[in-house]
Amino acid sequence: MIFGKEYIMNNTEKSYTHKKTKYFILLFFISFGISLLLISMHEIQFFNTKSISEQNTSALDKPLDYDVNAIFADNGSRMWNTQIRNAKMGVGFSKDNLSPGKVDLETPSHFAKRHNLELVINASRFNVNAGQMWGTHMHDGKVIAHSKWDASSSYLTIGNDGKTLGSKPNATVFQNGQYQEVITGFFPLIQNGKPVPKPKNMKVASDHHPRQIIYQLDDGTLGILSVSGRFDGNKGLNYRGMVHELSKIKHVRFAYNLDGGGSTSTVVNGQMINPSFDESRSERPVRDYIYFYSDEVQDPLKTRPTTTLR
Repeated sequence: MIFGKEYIMNNTEKSYTHKKTKYFILLFFISFGISLLLISMHEIQFFNTKSISEQNTSALDKPLDYDVNAIFADNGSRMWNTQIRNAKMGVGFSKDNLSPGKVDLETPSHFAKRHNLELVINASRFNVNAGQMWGTHMHDGKVIAHSKWDASSSYLTIGNDGKTLGSKPNATVFQNGQYQEVITGFFPLIQNGKPVPKPKNMKVASDHHPRQIIYQLDDGTLGILSVSGRFDGNKGLNYRGMVHELSKIKHVRFAYNLDGGGSTSTVVNGQMINPSFDESRSERPVRDYIYFYSDEVQDPLKTRPTTTLR
C-alpha cells in the first residue's frame, strides 16, 4: 500500500510527539519521586534533630520535684519546711573557689543565679571575718581542707550516690573516695529515726537561734527546715525545740543542724524565701552551699553554663 508524503509526515510527527510526551511524563514522575524522597529525608532528619534536641533540653531542664510550706513552731517562730523528692545534692563554693584559704564570699542567691539552680541553701560553718573554711571538707570524693575543730561538733556527710545523708564525729579521719561531700556544721539531731543525745559543752545547742536543718525521710525524700529567730518576735529554737519540731514530720530517718543564725538562707528560683537574720538584715555572704537537682539529670554545675552577674 502506498501512502502519500503528507500522511507519512503527519504520522512521523505524531509518533515523535507521542514519544516526547511519554518522556515528559516519565521525567515528571522521576522528578516527583526524587522530590518526595528528599522531602522525606529532610523530615526524618528534622524529626531526629528535633527529638534529640527536645530530649537534651528535657534532660537538662528536668524540673526539681519539691514543695515549700510556711508553718510555725510551737513557740511562734516562723518556719519554712521544704521537701525535695527524687533529688541529688551537690556542694558549691563562693566564687567557685575551692581554696581553703581566704576567699571572697558570695550570697546563696547570687550563687544560685550564677549557676541557674532552682534550690540552694547555706551549708558549712566558716570564719566570717577571714572567709576561710573550718574543719575538714571533702568535695567530689577528695579532701580539700583540713583543720582542727572543736571536739563537740560533728560533720555532715553526703554519700557517693549524692542522695544519702549521714554524720561523723569531729575526730574522724576521712579518706579520699569515702564520701562525695563532707562539710562542717554543728551536730546531728536524729539518726536511724531516733533523737541523738544533746551535745555536751555546746552553748549553741542550749540557746535559741535561727536554724537551718537538713533532714531525710525513710523513703529518701530530702528536707530543709529553716527556722526564724532574733527578729520580729521570732525566738528561734534550741536543741530540744529542733527535735520537737522534727517529731511533727513523719518518717524522719536523719536530721542535722547546719550553720544557722545570720547565715540561714533557703533560696528558691533565685530568691531567698526566709528573711535575713543577719544583723544587717541583708542576705549574708557565705563560704559554701548545698544545691539540689533532679536525680534524672547530671550535676548541673558540671553541665550547665554559668551566668555572668555583677
